[in-house]
Amino acid sequence: MVQALAAQGAELRDSLVWAPGRIIADDPEAIARGKAADDVVAFIRGRVG
Repeated sequence: MVQALAAQGAELRDSLVWAPGRIIADDPEAIARGKAADDVVAFIRGRVG
């Protein structure tokens, strides 16, 4: 039973399409602690540029 589930999991994993991406990291010194963003989309656009 466990082997069958493991095989199904591996089959599912292998059938997924892995899209390329990039990692965006903030400079810890540039983060304003306690500052909230009401508009998430605007916040992300400001970070990604």
